[in-house]
Amino acid sequence: MTFIGKLVQRAFGYLAATKNGLTEGEMEDLLSLDDDVLNTVFEFHLPPIRRLPSILWARIRADISEYIVDREADGARVMAWYHRQFIENAKRYFNIDSRGYRKDIKHPEVNGEDEADISLNM
Repeated sequence: MTFIGKLVQRAFGYLAATKNGLTEGEMEDLLSLDDDVLNTVFEFHLPPIRRLPSILWARIRADISEYIVDREADGARVMAWYHRQFIENAKRYFNIDSRGYRKDIKHPEVNGEDEADISLNM
């Protein structure tokens, strides 16, 4: 899989796993913390700072802008899928349950805020 393919796959999965959407910064942070994404992006180059270049997400975001909606949630401007069909298909493709967990990974039973820390284990 090309680095763009891996990047798009993970970005779509993260967006599908969220309850209210993601801010631009959160998406960049998630992609920058994903070693599989970074290993493919930096396959032939080792940068001084191992972080996803902002231009990569910005270009993908621009390409999918007609399928994404910006709205306010939890006091922040977030992006989310525009159509319910995108959400349902992405959750089915990435095997995500209603809590944002992947169904093929055993998750500990948690309550409250701790749940947010482990919900995006993709």
